[in-house]
Amino acid sequence: MPFKLVYVHNVGKHLSINSIMRHFRLIVILSLTILLSGCEKFGLDVDPPSKVSWIFEGKTETSITSRLILAIDDDKIRSYGVCWSEEATPTLDNGNVKQKPDDSRYYSVEITGLQAYTKYFLRPFATNRGGTTYGEEIVCWTQPFDGTEVADMEGNIYHTVKIGDQVWFVENLKSTRFQNGDRLTNLRDNAHVDSSTYCYYKYDLQLGNSYGYLYNYNVMLDPRNIAPIGWHIPTKDDWNELVHYLGGWSDVAQVEQKLMETGNNHWTEANGSTNESGFTARGGGYCSSSGRFYDIKESANWWISYNTEYLFKFFIVTRKGFSNIGWASNSSHFLSIRCIQDETTTFANTR
Repeated sequence: MPFKLVYVHNVGKHLSINSIMRHFRLIVILSLTILLSGCEKFGLDVDPPSKVSWIFEGKTETSITSRLILAIDDDKIRSYGVCWSEEATPTLDNGNVKQKPDDSRYYSVEITGLQAYTKYFLRPFATNRGGTTYGEEIVCWTQPFDGTEVADMEGNIYHTVKIGDQVWFVENLKSTRFQNGDRLTNLRDNAHVDSSTYCYYKYDLQLGNSYGYLYNYNVMLDPRNIAPIGWHIPTKDDWNELVHYLGGWSDVAQVEQKLMETGNNHWTEANGSTNESGFTARGGGYCSSSGRFYDIKESANWWISYNTEYLFKFFIVTRKGFSNIGWASNSSHFLSIRCIQDETTTFANTR
């Protein structure tokens, strides 16, 4: 507010200099009071945004896509978006930044120009006059350039194989994170097994790396999805199609031989296995709900995604001269997961 110093006439006489200065100081004090009140009224003194979140949507060799949600009703937001880096805890000062292009509260952002098979740290942010708030950090790996490989949320690499019209992982899953980055519970940390939980055989990480991890029924049902984006836990129909392509239920011995890895490294009895399909089944066994482990190198057991027939697993068993493949209905065990590609996903091994 501009001020102009003037002389005020009073009954034909000038006010003294001291009187004028007193009036001037009073005017300044009143003006500052009005100005500060106006600042508060117009939002210069506000708290930072309370929350900003996002949904992870997908990744390729050189890009990551997410949908950001500004989870507050705050018309004073100046900007929000994503910051990312190859180092943990990126900020607006030390990371790359991509802001929303307009005033929409939902923003699907695609980050491009990334390195293949590289670990990135990403955080959503929202800024107003009070400061900047960051959302939960997500750690994500871009995919390898080779279309015959897939990376999960932790950077574990899986090879793929095309069998008939289907594309399968060659290895069992060993991820401990859902698609949104949330962690599963380790069986050792949760004896009651009342959440989405995993373990590896006899808690031996080396066996887990060789045979894949074992997961409980809650993981299979969890809407956060343990399979990498573009992949899913096989349905009964998926398994049936695989069996029929390899010879059908009338010749399960042939189907078993085509599915099983050759040799005795991961099976006690190879039973003439050829692995002709490239599926490379290994005898990873299973774990009971009480934490006891069974059948390493003697059976392979995979979850079937939910179905109305209450069939929960597809299995291969071979021990003491007996072998078979089939279905089972026990949902209390920890079993392997072998992922199959969604029909809309484009990259695959054409083996």
